[in-house]
Amino acid sequence: MIGYTQVYRPGIGIVATAPLGEPIELLQGDVLRVDVSFQYKVAQESRCTLVGVIGLMDAPAAMGKASISLPPVADFTVRFATVDIPTSAGGWLRTATPPGIYNLLVWIEEAPHIYDEIPNAVIVAEKPSLIASIMSPMMMIMMMGMMIPLVSE
Repeated sequence: MIGYTQVYRPGIGIVATAPLGEPIELLQGDVLRVDVSFQYKVAQESRCTLVGVIGLMDAPAAMGKASISLPPVADFTVRFATVDIPTSAGGWLRTATPPGIYNLLVWIEEAPHIYDEIPNAVIVAEKPSLIASIMSPMMMIMMMGMMIPLVSE
């Protein structure tokens, strides 16, 4: 059911892709895009909800849903779909997705017996803080500024 996974970083785009069975690493605040396929057969046009979870089914660290349209078909047909699972970096009134190694689960909400799970497939890394990413270059500039008076004397 699960095909491949991609990491989408808001403001940048797709930054990583992993084939089936390979673990993928993302930062807090990234979106895990999961491509899936399943077979279906319906007599009239229907919809189903694809659910994707990072973590456990009863205790998700992050969850996403996608509504999928199913055109009528007489024979079993393969349907390809995508579900985005957003993670959180925290912030005002939002809890950050905890860093760690998680399972990846995908299922159809209307038929929960149709699911796929890959253990230890997602690695959520802590997003570096803005202050930490600014301080290193800032310290270098300050040190250079302190050295200029010494050289000019």
